[in-house]
Amino acid sequence: MAGNEGEEWKWCAGFCFFVIEQACKALGQLLPMRATFTVDTIVERAKTAGKFFSEQQAQAPQGKARIAPGSLFVVRASSDHWSHVGIVSHADKESFGTCEGNTNDDGSSNGFEAVERVRGYSGKDFVVW
Repeated sequence: MAGNEGEEWKWCAGFCFFVIEQACKALGQLLPMRATFTVDTIVERAKTAGKFFSEQQAQAPQGKARIAPGSLFVVRASSDHWSHVGIVSHADKESFGTCEGNTNDDGSSNGFEAVERVRGYSGKDFVVW
């Protein structure tokens, strides 16, 4: 995020795309989506590409099976705004594991560390590759 630093720049999306870019380079694959630092832009691009997966879809029978490691979760702040993004490490029936940046022990969307966390599905949508 060179040149886009400071408190006004939430870095959760930058963290995710840094990790995704490293994985794609290691596997010799193209990025599944053009990198961005804005969570709303991630959602917009995922919807356009047919890769957006809503909380309601995740709750449907067999829905969680589509949320594979490497998918992204996005925290819905309102009907048209998302405030945080992270990478899914695994999805279970009641919760999913994450790797996420710009958070803290309280689960803030504007924190100071990168962590592994377990989250519930409520209020979360997904970008599935």
